[in-house]
Amino acid sequence: MHSLASVLVPLPAIELSSTKHIFGKNIFEREEEGEILKRPLCGIVALLVLCVSNAFGLFCAVAVENPTVSGLVRDKLGTPISDVLIVAQDALTEIEVASTTTNVTGEYALCVPVGTYNFLVTPPPESGFANTTISDVEVTADVVMEIVLVPADTITFSGVVVDRDNTPVPNTEIEVSSAAINKFDYTDENGSFSMRLPPDFYNIRLYRSWPHIPNVPNTFYLGSTALNLTEDTSMNFTLENRYLSGKVVDPYGSPVANVTIYTEGYTTFSNLQGSFYSAIKSDSQGNFNASVFTTPSATLKATPPPRYAPVSFTVNATEDKTIIIALVYQPNFPPIAGFEWTPLVPVVGDVVTFNASSSTPNGGAIVSFEWDFGDGLYGSGELVTHQYSTCGNFTVGLNVTDSEGIWDVEQKQITVEAPPTYTLAVESSPTGVEFMVDGVPRKTPWIASYIENASVSLTMPEIHAVGEVRHFWDHWDDGPGRSRTVAMTSNITLTAYYAGPYHELTVTSSPITGIPFTINGEPEATPYTHWLLAGSYTLHMPQTYEGYLWSHWLEDGDTDRIKTITLPGTTYTAVYSPPPVGGTAVSMKSGYKLSWIAATLLVSVLVMVLASSRKSLRKHAYMARMHACWVEGS
Repeated sequence: MHSLASVLVPLPAIELSSTKHIFGKNIFEREEEGEILKRPLCGIVALLVLCVSNAFGLFCAVAVENPTVSGLVRDKLGTPISDVLIVAQDALTEIEVASTTTNVTGEYALCVPVGTYNFLVTPPPESGFANTTISDVEVTADVVMEIVLVPADTITFSGVVVDRDNTPVPNTEIEVSSAAINKFDYTDENGSFSMRLPPDFYNIRLYRSWPHIPNVPNTFYLGSTALNLTEDTSMNFTLENRYLSGKVVDPYGSPVANVTIYTEGYTTFSNLQGSFYSAIKSDSQGNFNASVFTTPSATLKATPPPRYAPVSFTVNATEDKTIIIALVYQPNFPPIAGFEWTPLVPVVGDVVTFNASSSTPNGGAIVSFEWDFGDGLYGSGELVTHQYSTCGNFTVGLNVTDSEGIWDVEQKQITVEAPPTYTLAVESSPTGVEFMVDGVPRKTPWIASYIENASVSLTMPEIHAVGEVRHFWDHWDDGPGRSRTVAMTSNITLTAYYAGPYHELTVTSSPITGIPFTINGEPEATPYTHWLLAGSYTLHMPQTYEGYLWSHWLEDGDTDRIKTITLPGTTYTAVYSPPPVGGTAVSMKSGYKLSWIAATLLVSVLVMVLASSRKSLRKHAYMARMHACWVEGS
C-alpha cells in the first residue's frame, strides 16, 4: 500500500492548441496589477505558435512534439490554491524535466516529452497543506489532472490490537483511508501502532497474514465504520478469537496424523466485521487446535490422506468447541500410474532414468512398480535406469499396484536417437602401409565412422617393405609411438610417417669372414648386412688379415681395396688369397721384389753350376788328352 496525499480528479480537457509542447519549460504571462508573471520558455523550437485558452487566459509557447499536462489545484472544498509549485520528474532517472506554479485561479500547465513522470506538488508553506507526490503518470498525449490538497498532518491516531485474553497481536496492518489520503502502519511486538494524520473522516481496516500465531486465524481482513478524527485519538481493538480443538480419527477410532484442516468464515464483533481463514495439520496423535473469530457459522474442512474421504461441515464458533473428526474410507479406486524420464531425448548408450514418483495412490498405498522398457527388457522399482542399445521409438509401460491389489498402467513413447558419429582417417607417408585397427588388418589410406566417445586402437608396423625396399617407423604427425588409442570426440585424421626408402647392402668376404673394414669411416666386419638410404658409400678393406692377402672384389674383379658404391645395390664380396704353405703371405707388390731376388739367386746358382760344370769338363778334356797322349806314347 502507498501513502497518498492527493486525489486525481478527471476534468474536462482544457481548451488548448492541438499542437504539442517541446521539451523544456512553459511560459505563462499574465498581467495582474501591473506586474507581468513570467515563466521559462518551453524548449527551443523551430516553429512557435500561440495557443490561447479562453477558459484560463493563458499563453503557452508550444511546438508539435510534446503533450501538455494541465489542470486545477484545489482543496477538498473546491477552493483553488495559488502559488503551488509543480515539478515533473522523470520516473526512472528522477531528473526534473519541467516545472511551473499555479496562477491565482489555481490553474497550471506543463509541456513534457512523452514518458512516465512523478509530479511533485509543493504548496506554499503558509498554506497549511501537505506536500504530495503523484507517481508514475504515463503521458502519451495531453493530460488533464486535477490535484486536491489536504491539510498537513496535525493529529495522532494510535492504539493497540489484542486478543480476547489481552495478548498483543503483532504484525497486524492498520490501514486508514479517506477521500484524500491513505496511510498504514503495523503493530509492534506489544500490539501497538501510531500514525500522524490530517483531520478527516476515515475508514479503518485491520489485515494480517504473516507470520502465523496460534491465538488468531492465519489470515483475517476486518473493517470498521467511518470515524471522524479531529483530534489525537487512541483506539484499542480486541479480537474476539475462539478455539476449535479436537482429534482426527479413522473409522476404527485410531488417530490420523497430518490431516490438513481448513477453517474460514465471516465475523462481526464490536465495530469490526470481515473474513478470516486458517489452515493447520493434525499432529502425530491426531490432535489439532484451530483459532477462529466468533461466528455462528464457521466452515471446517478436513483433507485426509487419499484412502479417506474429505470432510466438510459448519460449526457454531461463538464459543470454544471440542470436535472429533471421524474419517471414512474412500471407495476402492485404483492408483494412478505416472512417470517421467531424463534425458528427455536420449541417444543410444545413454543412461536413462525413469521416475515413477508422480504415481498417486487412490485408496491403498502403492506397493510395486513394474517397468517394460519396450525393447524386450524389464525392471522394477519407483526409480530405475536403463540403456538402449539401438535407436528408434520404444513404448515404455509402467504398472503400479497398491496394497489393495488394484493396479493401473501408464504407457508413453520414448525416442532414442542414434549418437553422433565421427570419422577416423589414417594416412601414411609412404602410402599403402598395412596396419591394425582393433586387431583387424587395414591398409592406408583408410577411413571409417565411429559413434561419439568410441575408443579405437591403432597399431602401425615397425617396418614397411615394398619389394626390395624398406621403410622404418618414424612418428605420427602428433607424436611418437606406433600404438595408440583414439577417443572419438570429433573428426580425426592421423598421418603415420616412415623413414626411407632403405636399401639392403651386404658385404661379405671369402674365403674367411670376420674381416674388419669401414663404411664411410664407420668400423664394421664381414659378414655385414644393413639397410641404408640410397646414396654413395665408401668401403675400405684391409690389405691383409690373419695371413690372408687382399686380392680383389668378386663381383667386378676390381683389385682396389677402397671402393665407392652407389645404392641401391646388392652384395659385395671381398676376396683374399690364402698364405703359401709353410710361408707367410706377402703382398703382391713385395712379391714382385722377392721374385727378382729369387730369379737373380737362381741365375747365380745356374751360372755357378755352369761354371763348375765347364771347369769339370775342361778337366775331363785335359785328362782325356793326357790319356790319349799316354796311349800314343806307349
